[in-house]
Amino acid sequence: MPEKVTSLFFRTYSRRFRLRLTALRLLLGIVLTIVFLCTGLWQYPEYGPEVPPLPDWYEHPELVEVPELLVPLQRKLFNKPPEPPARFEASARHKELLCTAQQHTELLLNDLEKEIPQNASAGSTTKTHSFLPLEEAEKLCAEDKLDAYPQRDHHRKIYDLFLVGTELDWTEIRLHELAPHVDYFVIVEAERSFTNKTKPLYFRKNWKHFSKFESKIIYHVLNDDAIIKSSNPWEHERYQRNALMTQVFPDLLGDKAPNQGDVIMVSDVDEIPRPETLEKLRNCDIPELTGMRSKFFLYSFQWQDADGDWGHPQATIWQGERTILPEALRMSWTTMNHTFDNASWHCTTCFQTVAELITKIEYFSHQEWNDEQFKEPADIVRRVRNGTDVFERGTPYVKIPQDQLDVPAYLKQHPERFSYLLDRDPPNANFRDYADGELRQVQGVMIED
Repeated sequence: MPEKVTSLFFRTYSRRFRLRLTALRLLLGIVLTIVFLCTGLWQYPEYGPEVPPLPDWYEHPELVEVPELLVPLQRKLFNKPPEPPARFEASARHKELLCTAQQHTELLLNDLEKEIPQNASAGSTTKTHSFLPLEEAEKLCAEDKLDAYPQRDHHRKIYDLFLVGTELDWTEIRLHELAPHVDYFVIVEAERSFTNKTKPLYFRKNWKHFSKFESKIIYHVLNDDAIIKSSNPWEHERYQRNALMTQVFPDLLGDKAPNQGDVIMVSDVDEIPRPETLEKLRNCDIPELTGMRSKFFLYSFQWQDADGDWGHPQATIWQGERTILPEALRMSWTTMNHTFDNASWHCTTCFQTVAELITKIEYFSHQEWNDEQFKEPADIVRRVRNGTDVFERGTPYVKIPQDQLDVPAYLKQHPERFSYLLDRDPPNANFRDYADGELRQVQGVMIED
């Protein structure tokens, strides 16, 4: 009898212990779930001030499986060919041409005042548009199946974030085209290229030519101490793009400091949103992953990509520490919550000198293309005139008639100055530094990367 009582006691005690342990586990699970939801980690795994780890597909994008319809865009995004080119052995002639091109790039900094128009009115560069009347905003946003932005009791700012290498022409075009619609241009310039090569601070050297936009420019320099020590150009590009937010926004004060719901736009300098797109960004209740598809041009606005549009730029909304970082935003281009079609222009490899194009090959992240066979000036001119890819990737481009060119308004106002962006038919493809089959030294032009 005592043995039965003892056995019953231990069974009862064990059952109660298990029940209490189960209840404790359940309570702990509920607490952890509440913490997880409140911190927002479930929804923003890549957000925050810390730089997210570099995924494997970042260095090997050709391994990513994407739907067949997205293959052309994937190819254009990563600039990956069907097969890598055979290695080209540089001759003494090619080395001489490269050296000459590098010298020309530095010479192009001289005498810029002769080329840059100084007649822009102060009103066009300093005054920023505000909200439309509510009824007009509702009608405008309904075109894209969006609601009007509800918090209209204060000015909603637009920040335009981009990196500057040597793209002074494109910086000029961008500032003049977008200044009436952008509150602040956030510009970051590094002392090193994506390939970790030392380079001048071109924008700083030419500041006087952009000083009319001073009230709208937030400029930050990444010096050597602030640049990561890595041999991977993609890591440098990723770090510099994120620096547009991580190294700038924490120090903004007063009106320059962002408010909840302000618009953050991320793009390359040669990806220029249409002014009407920015009006929608300000007036509409956009989601945090918003895309702006671009018409895609090569060398000039005369050659348009036949495969389709370009998947950038992107925009998001300011949410403090939960705001998505620029690189994560850009790399989410296939998973946007909303996309504006025909919302921007993108003109790739659109340079006014052969020297600039060669310099880009030296500087940009796609160092698989940094090969002497792609730096022969005569071949570059031939391909630019014919609208064929300089890296021989076989991408088809369609030639647009001159009376049908789709270009920013600032180019229309200065067609002679930007003739290389409008017409590549002349024997020298309108390159300023090429004549009679040879590179030549030129001064008084803007330089690009």
